Amino acid sequence: MFDIAENKTISIDDFIKLILDYMNDGYYFLGDHSKRVAAVTGAILDKLGINGKDKELMRYTALLHDIGKLSIPKSILLAPRQLTDKEFELVKDHPLSGYRKLAHIESLKNINPIILYHHYRNGFGYPQKLEDYPVSDNILIDVLTVADSYSAIKEERIYNVWNLEHMDVIKILKNEDDPKNKGINQEIVDILSKINTPGM
Repeated sequence: MFDIAENKTISIDDFIKLILDYMNDGYYFLGDHSKRVAAVTGAILDKLGINGKDKELMRYTALLHDIGKLSIPKSILLAPRQLTDKEFELVKDHPLSGYRKLAHIESLKNINPIILYHHYRNGFGYPQKLEDYPVSDNILIDVLTVADSYSAIKEERIYNVWNLEHMDVIKILKNEDDPKNKGINQEIVDILSKINTPGM
């Protein structure tokens, strides 16, 4: 008969490792993406002089920021084409989905609001209405948003096979004519431009 171990709890680090391994399995290395976002986030925080509990909180947040994408059908998430408006609406729901998935885990309650708002850029973004954006000057949300955007552009994906250099990505993020950059914290982008990005 199988005996349950005396210690019935699992550490946050073990839990996250399990989730990231699962996200890599069939989700085009989504777990690796999360690790890269965590590395870039940490590098930006170092430049800002943010450390201690805030930096540790952001490491866990970055590692779990895309957990809601596990609710998106793979046929949509991995589509090698432009998504339909209806499909993109499903993708845009992933921050809220991740927030709901983690809501019952007491030890993650401090990172969950940042996961919910990691696609906000000073009032622009999704999934909620713009007026629901909690704090437009929340530096931690801004750092994660920039790190996530940078990593998504830099990485090779099914729909993105180019191999861009660091400053090429920075140039894309600083293009004010690109509606995707609306509201992005350009001060954070400037800081990132001076960093030799880790894990990329």
